[in-house]
Amino acid sequence: MKKYFAHAFIIVGMLVSMVSCAPAIRAPFKAAGTASLTSEFSFLGAAMLLALASLCMVVGVLLHARSLPATAPDPAATEVAGRIPLTLVAVSPLTYLVGVPMGHLLIPLWALSRGRTTVLKQEAARVLNFQITWTLFAVVALLLCVVIGGVFFLAALVVFHAVVTIRAAWLVWRGRSPTYPLSVKFVG
Repeated sequence: MKKYFAHAFIIVGMLVSMVSCAPAIRAPFKAAGTASLTSEFSFLGAAMLLALASLCMVVGVLLHARSLPATAPDPAATEVAGRIPLTLVAVSPLTYLVGVPMGHLLIPLWALSRGRTTVLKQEAARVLNFQITWTLFAVVALLLCVVIGGVFFLAALVVFHAVVTIRAAWLVWRGRSPTYPLSVKFVG
């Protein structure tokens, strides 16, 4: 039953995320003279919808991840999952930069629930914990951006996130286990 609630929160988060991005998608068509079907969102409205979408996604991801069976690390096993899947999971948080809404949460969650090896599941849990923490920081930064009017904190957070993610992907590619700063352990 918990999984159905998780899926409902994830779907609502995705839909609200798409609605909040709709004005940016419609802008080129409106400039070409095409009539708009809905009224324009203000920046405040889009920011609030994006914050709501992020919170819905975080709740859904947490509910889904906590309903998965726990995987105990096996120190005797010397699994080699391959560097490519591990690196893809480590670099997946950057999907929001290429326009995949909420991909930074969904790809690590998928790897955690579908991962075939313990190493892959552990890396996915570390990435997912960092992404949930980062999403909560981003929601606070977005709300501060609306209230205060500055985007410095949000821009600094995006740069910090990109640097930490690229560093972690590099460490995973080299066969080491990365640590994610300021990451709260929600899953795993």
